[in-house]
Amino acid sequence: SIKKDLDKLYSNKLIFKDISFNLYENDILVILGPNGVGKTTLVKCIMNEIKGSGGEIFFDEIEINKLSYKEKSNYIGFVNSNRQNINKTVLEYLELSLCNRLAFYERPNLKHIEEIKNILIKFNMIDYLNRNMSTLSDGEYKIINIIAVMIQNPKVIIMDEPCSSLDPNNQKKILKFIKEISNDKIVIVISHNPQHIYDLDAKALFLSKLDFRFYDNLNDINENDYNKYFEYDVKIFIEGERKYIYVKWDVKERINKGSKKSI
Repeated sequence: SIKKDLDKLYSNKLIFKDISFNLYENDILVILGPNGVGKTTLVKCIMNEIKGSGGEIFFDEIEINKLSYKEKSNYIGFVNSNRQNINKTVLEYLELSLCNRLAFYERPNLKHIEEIKNILIKFNMIDYLNRNMSTLSDGEYKIINIIAVMIQNPKVIIMDEPCSSLDPNNQKKILKFIKEISNDKIVIVISHNPQHIYDLDAKALFLSKLDFRFYDNLNDINENDYNKYFEYDVKIFIEGERKYIYVKWDVKERINKGSKKSI
């Protein structure tokens, strides 16, 4: 179980209320919702970076705020969408992900280095071992960040918009990557793209102001749900065993509402 009746209050303003759902090993959850409804705040509550105003968060029946920092790092890994200026080689950067498994002042040994190399080989990234992180493309940088969390080896991996600013080919690589690492973990993905639910065969959490709906099965999502939570028309198409969605933007309506989003 991850959450139970979670609330969050900011400056006397309720961001979300009574959010509750369970996730289990091998589950992928896609969190969707308009800007400002609390997607990032919810994830920060899950990671215990901020406290909920009410409710509880459990991992393996243990309340998260009772875990030490090192214990939490064994449960949760986070992949940030923001790129940082890192002047380290890929190997040096990935070695940092071993901190939760090493004693204080302990250095990675040859066994750890081989582990890093084997994961890079698995994902065809071994040639990047001695590359400087600053020389990587956005797609390469995000893949290395996901590998870093894999080396940390938490039970839950949380990703903040892992496909943002990527071309279609790199988006496809990242989504494939996410499916592969979810085999023995829980993966939570914040996204603005509803197609990711179907690409990842995921469960879904739709957020809107003071409202939410959790979908344990993606087949329970219908076109009206998208309209309710995101205020745009969606058509769901089925091709073989796959589902695709088509989003119909009402340009005139969005302009009348004062939206600055380019269409």
